[in-house]
Amino acid sequence: MFYSRLKVFVIMLFYFLATTAMAGTIAKGKDSELDFEIILAGIKHYDELVHSGEGNCTLTIQEPGINGDKQKLKYDLVFDSNQIRMEFETNISEQNVHSPKTTIVATPTGVWEVVYHKLKTLYTFDIDTQLKVLHRWSDPRRWLRISNNEDIPTYLRKHNFRIEKQENLRIEKQENLNNIFCYVFKKENTSVNNYERFWIAPEQGFRCLKRETVRPLKVDSLDGILKKGTPYLIRMTASYKQYGEAWFPKKYIAEHFWIDPNGKKHADGGMTLEIKDWKVNHNILPKVFTVDIPDNAMIKVKGLRKALSKAEFLQRYKQE
Repeated sequence: MFYSRLKVFVIMLFYFLATTAMAGTIAKGKDSELDFEIILAGIKHYDELVHSGEGNCTLTIQEPGINGDKQKLKYDLVFDSNQIRMEFETNISEQNVHSPKTTIVATPTGVWEVVYHKLKTLYTFDIDTQLKVLHRWSDPRRWLRISNNEDIPTYLRKHNFRIEKQENLRIEKQENLNNIFCYVFKKENTSVNNYERFWIAPEQGFRCLKRETVRPLKVDSLDGILKKGTPYLIRMTASYKQYGEAWFPKKYIAEHFWIDPNGKKHADGGMTLEIKDWKVNHNILPKVFTVDIPDNAMIKVKGLRKALSKAEFLQRYKQE
């Protein structure tokens, strides 16, 4: 605990000295590089403060297109380090509001999907520990990273981002996110139709409050309506709640737009993740991340042609 607090103190001391010396403007050269490394160290430090969490989530997906369908998933989520359990109200495989609930349990040994039908419960196991795309975005921690294997500091450093400016950020669709001081990071050698920016807020645990990426489409899209080369914008914004020293997401919004030749943005779907009744860094029993399999159950394993009995499965995969 002492060393953890000392680490925070050193980071914040360097941050205070650097920002005071800059007197409200971004210095060039050595000072700018110092600030870059301090901020990345702050992001990494606060990333590592969250070890476990539990609460209720609602993921709303707006499909692309003018008449795109809207899909809403409600679920309870528990995680502890690299283990996660999600209890969905409906069968997310069928995407049918009248279908039974689904349980997802992911551990370092594999991913379970249990679908509770009225007459029969279906058990599916996948030795690939990467969650499906839909499930992956259901985990709030995934939004804090560039990919499962790459955090924001690694990405910013690897792709030659630099501090572009300081800005008091205002996000209209996110409550209580007005005039939050941020450092804006931008990748070098970019253009108006091909750029990426991150807004990092030191006073909110060096969290990323906003990220914008504009790229030209590589292929035609929407049945040829959008042509290859059309600028496409993805904007992600986030609000956070503080739990002791840690900051954890409260609401994420991802918006997609295509940009016409006049620079006008046209909405093209997106996602929203809302997190409620959340607890952070509390003790979670190991049994939460186990699946109770009846003796007469048959288990479908991804990649195998036939289902396995419980005894066959336990013998082959040595699951508890």
